[in-house]
Formats: sequence, structure tokens, C-alpha cells
Amino acid sequence: MKVNINISSFVLSLFCIPVFFIAISSANFVNVFTGIIGIHPLIIVLIIALIAFLLGVIGLKDVRNWKE
Repeated sequence: MKVNINISSFVLSLFCIPVFFIAISSANFVNVFTGIIGIHPLIIVLIIALIAFLLGVIGLKDVRNWKE
């Protein structure tokens, strides 16, 4: 299970990078997104990054040394 959690954490981390650049690309996108959803797009990127971090920590809970 820890491998699947680590893989999902890695995928979410990779997903955060383009979403961050899309979120900061233009003020028009931010205004439209904020108007539709009601929250700033960078808040969503922050939430995804925190979830990826927590999944990474959970995936490393059974590691005893660097060889396992």
C-alpha cells in the first residue's frame, strides 16, 4: 500500500506544477475562476500540495532504514 500512496503523492506533486503556472498566468483567468468557484485558484493548488505532502509522509511511515 505504501508504494501506491507514494505514487499518488508523486503524481499530485507533478500535477501541482502546471496548475500553479496556469493559476498565475493571467488575471483574467483568476477573475473568471474566482467568480465561478468563489475561491482563489492558488488556494486549490495549496490544498493539492498539502494533500501530496501528507500522502508522502503517510507512505514513509513503515520505512525503518534507507534500504527498505
